[in-house]
Amino acid sequence: MVILLFSRHFNAVTDKIRLKRKKLKKKLKLKKTKSLFAHGKRIPAKLDEDTPLRLDVKIDDSVIEQVSSHKILGVVIDSQMNYESHIDELCKKLSKRKGLVLLKHISPFLKQRQRETYNNGVVKPILLYGSMIWDIEHLLSISKLQQRAARIILNAERLTPSVVLFNNLNWLPFTKQSLIKRCALVYKRVHSCITPSYLNSLLVRNSEIHNRATRYSNINLISLTV
Repeated sequence: MVILLFSRHFNAVTDKIRLKRKKLKKKLKLKKTKSLFAHGKRIPAKLDEDTPLRLDVKIDDSVIEQVSSHKILGVVIDSQMNYESHIDELCKKLSKRKGLVLLKHISPFLKQRQRETYNNGVVKPILLYGSMIWDIEHLLSISKLQQRAARIILNAERLTPSVVLFNNLNWLPFTKQSLIKRCALVYKRVHSCITPSYLNSLLVRNSEIHNRATRYSNINLISLTV
């Protein structure tokens, strides 16, 4: 019953999108259009074994393909919303010739400073992109890639402690860098900087929730709305 209601709701939304694009004389590319049903653990637990976890979304009587994961703006979003698919793709991407493998092959011909420049321009942006929304388990798995990059740059032994590597390179651990990005985002929201409107609605100050004179009402604490 729940899946059926979801399907009816999405079909109503897609009808509105189709009519709007028809007025603008723009056609939808149905082959490139995908549907993804993001859910938690409760919905699958409530379904029977005979009830598939699937949404029947249609546009112009054409069934839209449902996928378990899809890349949007460089981030792979999966149905569980846990970003494991994105982390797996990220590790594969850095393991190919444009990532750490290439750095390892060209490192004998480069000075240490040049290796650091390659890491800062190619490897580091890929690691940090979207890292502010990951949990600690994902951050720790990505930290291993940072340690591998440090060993290649310093040409260090495999068993060299990461603390020694990072101190020699003046690096912060990846978990700390991600925390700084998260704190910077909250700082911009508190001080009403250039944060998008959707973030302003998700990250709300305590003073914006109610006007009661409580102990923390005048402190710029951020609450995450759901």
